[in-house]
Amino acid sequence: MFSLWRIDLITVPVLKSSLRRLLKQIPSVPNPVGGMLEHATLLLRPLDSSSVRAVVEPTADAPLGFVRPRRLGLLERWFGGSVLEVREHEDASLLCTIRNSWLRPHHRLVYDADDHCVGAVRGRRLEDRNGRVLAVRRLNAELKCDVFRDLEGRSLATLRSEAEGVVIAFTEAAAEDPFTRMLVLAAALHV
Repeated sequence: MFSLWRIDLITVPVLKSSLRRLLKQIPSVPNPVGGMLEHATLLLRPLDSSSVRAVVEPTADAPLGFVRPRRLGLLERWFGGSVLEVREHEDASLLCTIRNSWLRPHHRLVYDADDHCVGAVRGRRLEDRNGRVLAVRRLNAELKCDVFRDLEGRSLATLRSEAEGVVIAFTEAAAEDPFTRMLVLAAALHV
């Protein structure tokens, strides 16, 4: 008769008949092209009026996900800073969270969906969970974009600001590592 339904961090009992009606009202847009981090290029649109940034595939303008601030209590905001949630579009499943500290505004910690630390964005550096530098962001004046290069000098991704938003282009060197892609996405959200 009753079912438990989780809304953000609150679990409430809901009648099963109400649950079926609620699930029918949620819009479902099929995403046949895969998850957000599986794409070679992403476009981060500017913030809308509700502080949400859309993430789309730039050539087809297909929605892939969105980034929104997490609602926090006063003490959480005061001691922990702000938190951004990166969510996949199809079912709004959590991809990662990015935590900003008000004490260190240029340091952002990135956590996966299971709340395990992936790494950090510290200024222009991307660091893994152990604090080792994975990549450094440098301005490429010739290409008019920022380039993330690993310690061997290989390009992992580029960031380019355009009228529609920020374009992230991943290279083959970052193709197999979703955690590096999460860190680049976190860095791009603060360009």
